[in-house]
Amino acid sequence: MHVLKILGLVEEYGEGVDRMFQGMESRLLEPPTFDATPDSVTVRLLNRALVDAEDQAWLQLFADYTLTVAERRALVAARSAGSITPRSLRTLMPSANVDAVLAGATAKGLLTRIGVRGGARYVLSEEVVLRAGATGIQARSRQQQMLLDEMDRQGSISTLEGSELLKEPMTVVRDLLNNLVLAGAASAEGRTRARRYYPND
Repeated sequence: MHVLKILGLVEEYGEGVDRMFQGMESRLLEPPTFDATPDSVTVRLLNRALVDAEDQAWLQLFADYTLTVAERRALVAARSAGSITPRSLRTLMPSANVDAVLAGATAKGLLTRIGVRGGARYVLSEEVVLRAGATGIQARSRQQQMLLDEMDRQGSISTLEGSELLKEPMTVVRDLLNNLVLAGAASAEGRTRARRYYPND
């Protein structure tokens, strides 16, 4: 590569891998994968997004904001689940500095913090709902109603059962169920793994 640069056949070298990662991240696509052998290197760039097409279109409404990849994923998660917690965000993005992500999105007026310390959760700000609509909030309400209906039908529900019902990750369903408890619509009994949720009359 050094010889090619001297000959003027390449402009830069040593930056291609960084550019691949940055390009894929900026489009919320999965990062490149590399398979090296003694004779070759294979790079795979998968056209597989970390969020679906509808969420990507929704994020375009914030194109004039300077948002990091992690902040955009946090917004999508809050929109999908209705709220996010630092714990749920760490599960979604284990390598991210979650405190910095939440602080950044809150400072930009995109998320609003509810509660303090261990009970804190974050929801889309009023500005975001007014600007981009409440599609996620409406979807969350439908999902919560489905969970309540299933509680009424069988008497109680676990996070796993809720996950199978909604076809959503358990972290998302746990947040939905805990929000129902906070709203007084349901109550929870048992420890985390064996916890069941019951409808309140």
